[in-house]
Amino acid sequence: MKRVHQYDGPTTEPSPPTIPGQSQRKPVSRKRKASAEETGEKRQKVAKITAEQQRQQARDQLAQQFLSKKQQIIDILSNLSNPNDLRDDIQLTKEVVGLHDICAKFRENYGG
Repeated sequence: MKRVHQYDGPTTEPSPPTIPGQSQRKPVSRKRKASAEETGEKRQKVAKITAEQQRQQARDQLAQQFLSKKQQIIDILSNLSNPNDLRDDIQLTKEVVGLHDICAKFRENYGG
């Protein structure tokens, strides 16, 4: 290593006076961070989902939405006792349109 400054020995200047009430600074110890192995926790490897698995999950989700919507329609129909019960209720129409939309999405994405 190349020497940058010439060393002349100890300085002749006295060190600064210390005030009796002040204590010396404690050296700061720096600890390294514990690795995952030392803390007992290991990172879990996340399995990446393939495109086929994503398609299957979306297909299953649409099938679940279909079954839910179908059950809502069955509940509305089972609560009807006479034709007057359906006179002002457009909920059944909304549910049937929703069921049709789910079927259209399924056919569009999965050709069924």
